[in-house]
Amino acid sequence: MDRLMDIPSSAELKRVVVVGGGFAGLNFCKRLKDERFQIVLLDKTNHHNFQPLLYQVATAGVEPSSISFPFRSLFAGRKNFHIRMCEVWETDAEAQEVKTSIGRLHYDYLVIATGCDT
Repeated sequence: MDRLMDIPSSAELKRVVVVGGGFAGLNFCKRLKDERFQIVLLDKTNHHNFQPLLYQVATAGVEPSSISFPFRSLFAGRKNFHIRMCEVWETDAEAQEVKTSIGRLHYDYLVIATGCDT
């Protein structure tokens, strides 16, 4: 796939690409100041599940919507923050580029926070 993602380029800001919207990826994004960086979060879903409470959903203790949070609502109002739903297929460290299911994206810094499977 040779097309580029629809992310505006910024000459004055370094681009940080974060792969994974789990606990580590979200906490990193929350703490990084977006006035100094352009942040791009890549994940194969558009939400975060708070898995420690998953058993309560299974036993009808809480509603599923109580443990699932859309990324867009978590980062609403952040100026230089972008979210793309895709799968990351490959990283090219020399070219500083990630290849995904929706195209390629250049980065200045790459954070891989893919977590694990349950």
